[in-house]
Amino acid sequence: MNVLSRGLACAVITALTFVGSEAFAQKQISNKLGGLSLDAHLPDVGKNDCQIQLWTDFGLGNQRWNITGVGGGYYKITSAVSGKALAAHLFDVHRNGCRIQLWDYIGFANQQWKISQVDGGYVKIVNRASGKALAADLFNARNNGCPTQLWDYIGWDNQMWRIN
Repeated sequence: MNVLSRGLACAVITALTFVGSEAFAQKQISNKLGGLSLDAHLPDVGKNDCQIQLWTDFGLGNQRWNITGVGGGYYKITSAVSGKALAAHLFDVHRNGCRIQLWDYIGFANQQWKISQVDGGYVKIVNRASGKALAADLFNARNNGCPTQLWDYIGWDNQMWRIN
């Protein structure tokens, strides 16, 4: 086995280990298109309805996430700072463009996510309630403050994430 083959094998094993595991703490989640990190708006990180956006990673707590299995292959993704859960806006959850926010975790399907391997060590993060994927706004994914939303999964880079 050459070095490249070993490296690819390790990458696949690492990805499969993540998808099958039940809990990970203090993880950075970054978008493939712009490389920016999932970020809870810092002044509001402790409040329900806190905006989730993309931002240059500074290693701050509002850019770190705990990922915990809730059963059935789904996960809750919570802020490492506030413990509030990543949630699709409940009343718009079936609509493309549905905004993503933080909310107290109450176990609703709009707060649960399936994390599945896609190409190159990236994952797609799909909402349980709608089956729609977490996505960066396509036209702003390289800009700090880029909104996050749900959208039908079509495999574009703005819907792919790296979890480190």
